[in-house]
Amino acid sequence: RWFEERSDDPDLTTLGRAQSKVMAESLGAELKDSGAYLVSSPMRRALRTAQPLASVLSLPCLVHTAFYEVGGIYGESISIPQNLLCASSVPVKTF
Repeated sequence: RWFEERSDDPDLTTLGRAQSKVMAESLGAELKDSGAYLVSSPMRRALRTAQPLASVLSLPCLVHTAFYEVGGIYGESISIPQNLLCASSVPVKTF
C-alpha cells in the first residue's frame, strides 16, 4: 500500500530545502576555489540539493544520467526541465 503512494521522483520537502541551503553555506566555504566538481543524478531531489551549492561555488552542475536510485527513473528516457538543473545562472552540462 505504501508503494502506491510513493513518487518515482520526489521533490525535497521544505526541511530538505532548508538543509540544502545550510549544507551549501557550510560546504561552499570549504570547497571555494578548490577545483571541485559538482555532479548530480537527474533525480529531482538530488538536483534541488545541488542547486544552492552550485550557486555558492559558481560551478556548473554535471548531471550524469546513469546516477539514479533503484526504483527511480526505471531506465526511461528522461527530459530534465531547465528549472531543475541547478541554478539558472550556472551552466549545466549533461553527459
